[in-house]
Amino acid sequence: MRIRPMVMYHSTRGSCPPVSFEQAVLQGFAADGGLFVPHPIPRLSRDRLNHWKHLCYVDLAKEVMSCFIDSTIVPKQDLDCLLDESFASFDKADPPLLSIDSDGQRWVLELFHGPTLSFKDVAMGFLIRVMDYFLDRRNDQLSLILATTGDTGPAAAYAAAGRKRISCWPLFPAGMISKEQELQMTTIEAENVTPVGVRGCLEGGDDLDL
Repeated sequence: MRIRPMVMYHSTRGSCPPVSFEQAVLQGFAADGGLFVPHPIPRLSRDRLNHWKHLCYVDLAKEVMSCFIDSTIVPKQDLDCLLDESFASFDKADPPLLSIDSDGQRWVLELFHGPTLSFKDVAMGFLIRVMDYFLDRRNDQLSLILATTGDTGPAAAYAAAGRKRISCWPLFPAGMISKEQELQMTTIEAENVTPVGVRGCLEGGDDLDL
C-alpha cells in the first residue's frame, strides 16, 4: 500500500520552513510575510474524479479537504463533523448549481445561502470552526483582527459569535460599507465580537500597521 506524503504548507516567499495545516491556520501568514501554499499537490485518479462528480456539495468538500489536511492533524471523523457544522446554518445545505444557457455548458454556483448572504460564509464557517478546534486542543485563545469592506467581517463575526476561545475584531471603513453589512456586525449579540469602524481607511484597516 502506497503511503501518501503529508501535505505541508510553504511560504510563497520561500524563506521560512514549511509548517503543518494546524500551524498555517493559526499563523495566518508565513513568518516571512508570504502566503501559505500546499505541497505536494495531491494527484487524483480519473476514477476518483468520476466518483466525486456524483457527490453533493458538503460531501465533496469533505473529500477535497481530506486531501489537504492529514488525518494525524484532524481525524477524518472530526473533519467531517466540522464541515457538517459549517453548512448547517445555510438555508440550503447543498448550494444550487444552476444552468444559465440552453445547452447546459455554463453553470452558476449560488453562494449566497449562508447566514450573512455573503459568499464568504462558505469559507469563514469552516475556517473559524477549525481554528476553534485547534485552540481547544491546545487550551489556548486567539484574537482575530481582520479588515473588511463588507463581506468578510459579517461572515467572520457570525461564525465566531459565542466561541470562548476566539475574540473577533472586524475593522470596517466607517460610513463606506452598506448599512445592512454594518448592522450585521454592530448588532450581533456576542461578547467576543467587537466591530470597529475605522475613519480614513478605505480598506477598513488593511493599510494600518498593527
